[in-house]
Amino acid sequence: MSQLMPVEALRRKQLDDLINPGDADMQAFRAPLYDTQLYTSASTTSLTFFGAINTDKSMSNVKGQGGVFPNNFYFEPIWMNIDILANASLGANTALGIQDDIQRLVLSGRGFFQITIGQLTYPQTPISYAHASGGAVGSLAGTWTAPQQVQVGNNGVQDSGYSVYRSFIIGPQMPFSVVLTWPSAQTLASGNTNIRVSFDGNWHTPVQ
Repeated sequence: MSQLMPVEALRRKQLDDLINPGDADMQAFRAPLYDTQLYTSASTTSLTFFGAINTDKSMSNVKGQGGVFPNNFYFEPIWMNIDILANASLGANTALGIQDDIQRLVLSGRGFFQITIGQLTYPQTPISYAHASGGAVGSLAGTWTAPQQVQVGNNGVQDSGYSVYRSFIIGPQMPFSVVLTWPSAQTLASGNTNIRVSFDGNWHTPVQ
């Protein structure tokens, strides 16, 4: 989910230049950079993102190899999101379920992330700062006589996420990774769960 951007009138020459780049050798477009890793319930204490190519593009759109962008590719991040990609949970009227799992991964489990660009590692930041990119929220209950519930949820309010605007640029041949860490493994009612880290931003690529 991206922040609202203002509408700006452009001159006709500006529009012509945008659709006919002429001598320009780079183009820019807005799209997320994302990667997904599996959290294994009661086992995982650390996950590393953006380290490898994944042929399943619903899981990752990492470029290059080993977390290194190819030549002439740059990415300018603006917002960061962390999504817990768990299915809705169905069960007895209990506190356990997807909302409790998210609470463990985001808050009570004290998870944090660290971004590394080249040789620089940025400070530890709680996962709770990087809100979800979107998704369903809420809990539906059944009858009072035979209580059942369905839970859906995500990490925080659906705003744009954690701002990293002008904090760094990912450049070609520059190692890049994000590591999520928990002091102890969290046991999840929904079992093993995919977690996605994404950056909403601008891709700068050669003109094709």
